[in-house]
Amino acid sequence: MKNETLEKQILASSIYSGKYLLAYELVDKLSIDDFYYESHRHIFMAIKLNLDAEDDINFESIYRYTPERFHVMLTDLSDVATQIKITKMLEELRSITVIRNLQNIFIDEKNFRNTPVDIIPDLEKKIQDVLISGTSISSGFTLNNEALSEYFKDQEEEFKQAGKNGVKTGLPSFDNRSGGFRGGEEIVIAARPGMGKSSLMMTFVVKHLHDNLKPAVFSLEMGRRELINKLYSMTSEVNSGKLLPYKYLRQPHKMNESMFVRQSQMTTDIISDEFYINTDPRVTFSQIRSICRERKRKGNLDIVYIDHIGLLVRDRRYEREELTDITNESKRLAKELDVPIVLVVQLRRDLDKGGIPNLGHLKGSGSIEEDADIVLFPFRPYTIDKKAAEANQADLIIGKGRNFETENITLNFSTDTTLFTEVAKEDRKIIENKEIF
Repeated sequence: MKNETLEKQILASSIYSGKYLLAYELVDKLSIDDFYYESHRHIFMAIKLNLDAEDDINFESIYRYTPERFHVMLTDLSDVATQIKITKMLEELRSITVIRNLQNIFIDEKNFRNTPVDIIPDLEKKIQDVLISGTSISSGFTLNNEALSEYFKDQEEEFKQAGKNGVKTGLPSFDNRSGGFRGGEEIVIAARPGMGKSSLMMTFVVKHLHDNLKPAVFSLEMGRRELINKLYSMTSEVNSGKLLPYKYLRQPHKMNESMFVRQSQMTTDIISDEFYINTDPRVTFSQIRSICRERKRKGNLDIVYIDHIGLLVRDRRYEREELTDITNESKRLAKELDVPIVLVVQLRRDLDKGGIPNLGHLKGSGSIEEDADIVLFPFRPYTIDKKAAEANQADLIIGKGRNFETENITLNFSTDTTLFTEVAKEDRKIIENKEIF
């Protein structure tokens, strides 16, 4: 049994989409034996070699790894590329492989030379081997003494750590309730424009640096100077010295000499070779994955931030599908590296006229809600109606907590530094008096 068109569509979609995620899904779920035609086998291996070399996924790069006699076939693939969900096509081709292998067992005349009684055990084993090879289930275990011993070892280690395993955010109510961000978790920070998504992310990052952790920030929205300005401004408030207002750091010509002196003195507070920042707007998820794997291998990674994932989408016509790929792959990466991965998500602008964000606003955005372990909505009513609230009033709406109860946390948003801090509910209108230059 074979399906030439299906094999072509799978290979073409992996190459011509330009998406690393599709190519990785192809080599992860299929093997060379799933392709019946020799030319397709060689093209499949070319894609695999391309990924191993971390080259761009496109016609030219695959061409280099394909034997010359199959170049014509590779060119013809462009006519059958499709945007149909590739996962479904992969499953279909895998099923064809299983059926083909089963057919090969039964047409093998050697199996029918013996009496039926002798045939059955051999056939049963061969059939079982084929069916098992057609599944993608792995890492299973039985609940034996060894499994429980490993479980209690992990429990004891967490008990000894007294809750220190989670990466703290600096918001006490959230950290106490959730234990912080845990390795393997996918966390989503979602809000409409202007609510402070990036500022909440950087508030967490400043806390990580204070705790001597090793964050990696991929900022496709903020440039290098903007991000460093936020670091200086927020750190000036955390360190309880004179504030360096963010607006002045963005406009150096308005700064006075005292501000420059203060900024210079603070440099030792923010400098860190273990804090990785990437502000290249062209970065791809595949490149992010490679960088994170390398930093984890060297022991230089505790948590990852991507701001924001909508900017990773390359083709807006298939935004939902691409976002689904990104959240699926980031979840896998978080588990693989055993670090939290925080995805910043921009909600639809239909919230501009009012309304409190909830999980329903993530619907239609791929599988963001389904993949996330924690969903956080920073909310500042002042950005919607300046008469309804003070500029510093904010809430952190916990929309989802996989292992803890959700709640709303009352925050203060510093209009000087853009830092979020937690405050008692009864004090939400009180702005801390700190000295400003």
